[in-house]
Amino acid sequence: MARAFPVPFAFFPSFLLVSLFLHFYDSCNIARAGSNTRL
Repeated sequence: MARAFPVPFAFFPSFLLVSLFLHFYDSCNIARAGSNTRL
């Protein structure tokens, strides 16, 4: 049981980091597209 713990705990932070990066990347793309249409 103790051996099964490190797998989710090692996977979850990387998954969180990837989702966070995608969120920021997406919002940056939206901001860039908005500024492009405004100009």
